[in-house]
Amino acid sequence: MLTDEECRSCAERLLEAAYTGTPAAALGQSFPGLTIEDAYRIQRCWLEARCAAGARAVGYKVGLTSVATQALFDATEPMYGRILAQGVLASGSRLRAAAFSRPRIEVELAFVLGTDLAGSNVSLEQVLDATERIVPAFEIVGQRTTASRSLSDAIADNGAHGAIVLGSGGLAPRNADIASIAATLYRNREQVASGVASLVMGHPAAAVAWLARALDAAGAHLERGEIILTGTLTGAVEVMPGDAFRAEYAVASRESEALGALEVVFG
Repeated sequence: MLTDEECRSCAERLLEAAYTGTPAAALGQSFPGLTIEDAYRIQRCWLEARCAAGARAVGYKVGLTSVATQALFDATEPMYGRILAQGVLASGSRLRAAAFSRPRIEVELAFVLGTDLAGSNVSLEQVLDATERIVPAFEIVGQRTTASRSLSDAIADNGAHGAIVLGSGGLAPRNADIASIAATLYRNREQVASGVASLVMGHPAAAVAWLARALDAAGAHLERGEIILTGTLTGAVEVMPGDAFRAEYAVASRESEALGALEVVFG
C-alpha cells in the first residue's frame, strides 16, 4: 500500500502533466504493486487538489462498462472517475484539441439524478426512479499518462476523463426503452461509429446502480443533481484539430423531442 505522501506525489504528477500537456510516466512504472485501492486514493488526492484550486465536483464517469473494454484492462468490473463543473460543456461548443492529451471522443448517455441514491443493493429500477432525465453526451477522453493497459493506472488518472458535452433537454427514463437507444457518430459528415445502449452492461442504468453500490462500499453516495456518464455506446474515436463531430440518437419515445443530436467542434 502506498503512503499518503506517495499518493499525493502521484496526484501532483498528474496535475503537472495536465498543466504542461506532457504525459507523465504511467504510475505503475514507479509503483509496480499499485493496487486499485491505492489508485482510488490517488484519484481522491487529485480531486482534493483540484477543489482546493477552485474546481467543483458535479458527478461521476463510469468506464469499462462492456466486456470488450474490461478485457483490454484485464478487469472484471467497471471503474469510476469524477466530473468537474468546468468540464461540463454545451452541445455546439468549440474546443481546442490541444487542450487534451491524445484526445478521443465517446458517445454516451448521461443520467441526471432527481434524488439522492445510496445503498449496498441499489437496483436498476431504483436508478430509474431516482433519475430526473437522461441526456445525450460526449465524453472527451484525455489520458495524462503514457500508454498503459493497467486498471490501476486508469483509475488513478481519473479514468482519463477530460470533459463532457451535454445535449439540452433530455428524456424522462420511464418514457422510452433506454436499452434500445441507438447512436451514430459522424466526423466531418462521415459516419465513423455506431452502437446501442444495451452494450453498456445490458442497460445504462445498470452502470449507475454499480456506481451507487461501489460508492456505498467506500462510504459515499450519489446526490441529487449529479451527472453520471454511463459508458460508451460506440467506442473511442480519435480527435484531430479541425474535426467536427455529430452524434444522432434514435429512440422509441413518448416524448416529442426525444434525444435529438449532439455536436462539438475541435480547433
